[in-house]
Amino acid sequence: MGVIRMGRVFAAALAAALAGSALAQYPEKPVRFVVPQAPGSATDTISRIVTPEMSKFLGQQVIVDNSPAALGGEN
Repeated sequence: MGVIRMGRVFAAALAAALAGSALAQYPEKPVRFVVPQAPGSATDTISRIVTPEMSKFLGQQVIVDNSPAALGGEN
């Protein structure tokens, strides 16, 4: 029983260490907000109004990325 319990404690400690390092990497890159519409569309306009507030909330730069192909259409 002692060996199994120590194995569980080790696994939990390892998972916590890996999770901590993954969270530390998040703020290093800007957040891409993918808009599946063409630039100038209503969806694009609304996303450009909302992203500054998202940036303040997250404490990270948010970039609007227009990609009509993200909707499943043609390039």
